[in-house]
Amino acid sequence: GDKPLSRSQLESVLPERVSALVLALLRRGLRLQRGEGHRPLEPADICLLVSRHDQAEALRLALAHKGPVCELAWPQPVLVAPLNHTVEVFW
Repeated sequence: GDKPLSRSQLESVLPERVSALVLALLRRGLRLQRGEGHRPLEPADICLLVSRHDQAEALRLALAHKGPVCELAWPQPVLVAPLNHTVEVFW
């Protein structure tokens, strides 16, 4: 089989892969139930957690190249109300 990637190799490829996954999810037309109705999945419904600021910045840049607006949120608690039309990245 293939040799596992090193940590530095993973950190260099993950932002692009994660941002592609986020964009694919947003484009799938997924709908969220809200009470009796439904609404489309939006960037504000997505929160990505990372452990370091440099990881958050790399993810923010990758998302910015794909289209969804991204908001870094630190050192605020995780239960921050998401901004409309943004993907929040917490570290």
